[in-house]
Amino acid sequence: MAITKKILVAMVFSILFIVSSVHCSDRNLGYGINQEFKKCFPEQPCYTCQPFCATNVSVFARVVCEDARCCCISKI
Repeated sequence: MAITKKILVAMVFSILFIVSSVHCSDRNLGYGINQEFKKCFPEQPCYTCQPFCATNVSVFARVVCEDARCCCISKI
């Protein structure tokens, strides 16, 4: 079974597509988009910030209290 030019071109394009989608995905550690989004809630007190962020923003959100405001930082 010989490797023809069509099979070789298809394999190269498949490898390039797989590599590019891994680099653009944020599900892989160390790769992807590293932009963080910050959303602040002035009506939310700091002591209830962690459960509020986990419920309303993302389970993986970081919590920051700034000027008595609850701020959630996530990549989603």
